[in-house]
Amino acid sequence: MIQPEHFLPFKDSGQVLVIGAGPVGLTLASELVRHGVRCRIIDKAPAPVSTSRALGIFPRTLEVFQIMGIVDQVLEAGYPLAGVAIYNQTEQIGHIGFDALPSRYRFVISLPQSETERLLNAHLMSFGTAVDRDRELVGLSQTPGMVRAVTRDSAGIEEISEVDWLVGCDGAHSSVRQLAGFTFEGGAYDEAFVLADVKFSGGLDPVHVHMFLTDSGVVGIIPTGKGRCRVIANTLRESEGGLVGDPSLAEIQEIVQRRTNLGIGLTDPVWLSRFRIAHRKVPKFRTGRIFLAGDSAHVHSPAGGQGMNTGIQDAFNLGWKLGLVCHRKCSDSLLDSYN
Repeated sequence: MIQPEHFLPFKDSGQVLVIGAGPVGLTLASELVRHGVRCRIIDKAPAPVSTSRALGIFPRTLEVFQIMGIVDQVLEAGYPLAGVAIYNQTEQIGHIGFDALPSRYRFVISLPQSETERLLNAHLMSFGTAVDRDRELVGLSQTPGMVRAVTRDSAGIEEISEVDWLVGCDGAHSSVRQLAGFTFEGGAYDEAFVLADVKFSGGLDPVHVHMFLTDSGVVGIIPTGKGRCRVIANTLRESEGGLVGDPSLAEIQEIVQRRTNLGIGLTDPVWLSRFRIAHRKVPKFRTGRIFLAGDSAHVHSPAGGQGMNTGIQDAFNLGWKLGLVCHRKCSDSLLDSYN
C-alpha cells in the first residue's frame, strides 16, 4: 500500500528518471549521461536477464552504437549474418542479401540480448551511473513543471522523486504506460509460437538466416555462432489442440523435420519457450513530461527481428533531444518531434 506522500523520503533522481533497464532503458540512460544530463535508472528485476531473448542487431542500430562508442565491443562479441535464405519445403526459393544495404555495416549481428545488456550496462557504468535494481514504480503524477514518482524497493520501503522528465522503458506490461493513462491499442495474433536455443547439425549455411515457408507452418533458423542457433516456429493455439507449457526438444525437432525435410539435428538446448505475441501501440509517445520508448510504446511480430532495434532507436532519438532541452539549448517543443 502506498503511504501518504508527505510521509515518504525524497530521493534526488536528477533531471530524468528512466524506468526499466533492458536494452532500451540502458541506451537512453547512457545517452543522457553522455550528453551531460543527470539521470537515474531503476528496474524492478534483481538482476539482468540471463536468456538470449532478442538476437539480431541491424545496421542502423550498429550505427547508433558507433555514435555511442560501443560498436567495437558489439562486433567483437557478436556473430555476423550475411543474409536470409528463403525456402519452401523442398527447395530454396529466394535470397535477401545484406551486402547492398546503404551502411558501413552490411550485415546483421547475432548476439543474445543478455550480452547486449551486459555491454550497455558496462558502458553506462563507465560514466559512473549504475542501475538501481529491485525497485519498482508504484505511483506517478505530473504538473506542468515536474513529474512526481513513487518507487518501492524489495523490502517494501517507498520513496518519492521529483524530476523534470520521466521515461518508461519498462516493456510490454509497462507500469509507466498504465499509471500515466496511455492506451495500448491493438490485439493478439492468432498463432502460438515456440522457440529453442540449441546446437544444430545438417549442413545449413552458418552465416545466413534460414526461413522455411510451408503448408504446415513457418520455421526460422538463426545461427548464433559456435554451431548454435535459434529456432522459432508457429504452432497451434491451446484452443486448437496445441500443447501448453514450454516445449520439449523432441517437439521442436519434430516440427523442424516435418517442415524442412533436411535432416537438421538439434541438441543441447539452453532455452525452450512457448509464447503468444501481439500487435499494439500507443496513439502518442508523450503525455506532458512523461514518455514511452520501446515495447512500452509498441509491440509487434518478431518476424524481421525489429523489436529491440526500434526500441534502441527510440531511446537514441529521445536521448539527444532531452539533452538539448535539459541544457536549455532549445524549446521543449523539440520533444514533440519524438512522437
